[in-house]
Amino acid sequence: MDMYEDFKDSKVIIAFPGIGSVSVLAANYILKNLKHKVFASMYSDDFPAVLLNDNNEFRLPAVRMIRLETKERVVLCYGDSQPSTDAGAYKLSKEIVDVLKSGGVKEVITLGGIGIRGERRRTGAYYMSNSVESSKKLQRLKATDKLSDKINVVFGMTGLLYGLASKEGLNTSMLLVEANGSPGYMDTKASMKMIELLSDYMNLGIKIKESEKSKRKEKKVKYSVEREDKVEEEARFKEHYLG
Repeated sequence: MDMYEDFKDSKVIIAFPGIGSVSVLAANYILKNLKHKVFASMYSDDFPAVLLNDNNEFRLPAVRMIRLETKERVVLCYGDSQPSTDAGAYKLSKEIVDVLKSGGVKEVITLGGIGIRGERRRTGAYYMSNSVESSKKLQRLKATDKLSDKINVVFGMTGLLYGLASKEGLNTSMLLVEANGSPGYMDTKASMKMIELLSDYMNLGIKIKESEKSKRKEKKVKYSVEREDKVEEEARFKEHYLG
């Protein structure tokens, strides 16, 4: 079967490593809970010179195109790594957008995290979209379009793919959630927020396990009993996002 047939009229979720590992944690949770099939892979000379152990089989770092078994036609575009140079990021992003456009995709949504410092009472969600219909749906899911009030610039594949896909006339959105910006930190709380939003938006039918919800609730309770007069760390800190 022609690879492009797997893209036709599909909604495409794009996930690359970034702040809080939000995107990859969400992608892995989706793959763990939905039947799926890898139907294509893309490679880049700018990926790390390593072999990855994938279920006891070694492979090169890649961008894998994965068909999810859902009510709607959904493809997960999952990158193992970000390219190490701007030139490499542009080259790979253009190739991905060319494939999606040629395949006749219905919609593209890129995922990422907004790096913040200190504790947070809630995990905010923000979006950008070139589609009125998608914007209305994301607003109903309690995401806000006030992204420009939060960050000044979007780095990495998440922002680049959004910009290039929009430039090519694709129906494109970007969904970002607040996450711990510490280097190497894996923010499961932020990833759960992303999963919940994606499941509702894409009709994936995924429900966060009760045990994971309980852990998140316990963390909220712990935060709520802290001294009310605790000074927020760098209150005027302007968050930055690294896609």
